[in-house]
Amino acid sequence: MSLECDARTARALTYWCRTLEMDGIGEKLIEALLDNGLVKTIADLYRLSHSQISNLERMGDKSAYNVLDELGKTRNLNLARFLHALGMERIGPEVATTISQHFTSMEKMLLWVDEGEIDELTIIEGIGEKVAAIFRDGIKKRRSLIDDLSEIITITDEAESATGVFDGKSFCITGSLSRPRKEIALAIKNSGGKVVGSVSGNLDVLVAGEKAGSKLAKAESLNVEVWSEEKLFNKISEPKKGPKTLFEF
Repeated sequence: MSLECDARTARALTYWCRTLEMDGIGEKLIEALLDNGLVKTIADLYRLSHSQISNLERMGDKSAYNVLDELGKTRNLNLARFLHALGMERIGPEVATTISQHFTSMEKMLLWVDEGEIDELTIIEGIGEKVAAIFRDGIKKRRSLIDDLSEIITITDEAESATGVFDGKSFCITGSLSRPRKEIALAIKNSGGKVVGSVSGNLDVLVAGEKAGSKLAKAESLNVEVWSEEKLFNKISEPKKGPKTLFEF
């Protein structure tokens, strides 16, 4: 392993441990683990044995148990903490939380990385095209690590967000609209819906403005329901129907 690669690995390991607030696992211990060939990736931390740690210089039984205990505390992470701890450029805690709440699960996120369109993330408030591209590239570069970690630790799904009139429905937005797309996307999410960036047979509604183009054609060929912007906001503003009273039966 080259010095540059070694330094990069050390930074990744240190960032992971600091982000997850592991006491007693600092730069010196990580350097010792690397120098002794005990770890090459973040996942290797979770494969360490008591004897491997205790045999290191300035480490003993108690220190080794403390290290294993700290590692054990991070064997169950929600998606947001996991993404933040990977140390991707510009993916701090707030962005990681926003992205994880959008996808809600590792499975859905990886599906987007493999097949989705970049604008599925750019419609989210605070996520621009550059950050979306950095995130996708960062996940692709770390894919083997993510797969490895997924075999060792548990990455829990994020709770589904707001509930409302669009519970369980997926929306795609296309064409020229009177409101900014992010405003429309936020309105959909606040009503319980999910916004995606592409049209497929699983899509519930395409919100189409002027010059909708290929997405509209694809939606029509797949018999996906198409709404205007006006219809969308009329649906949102409709009064919720509660349970019938005795006098309505």
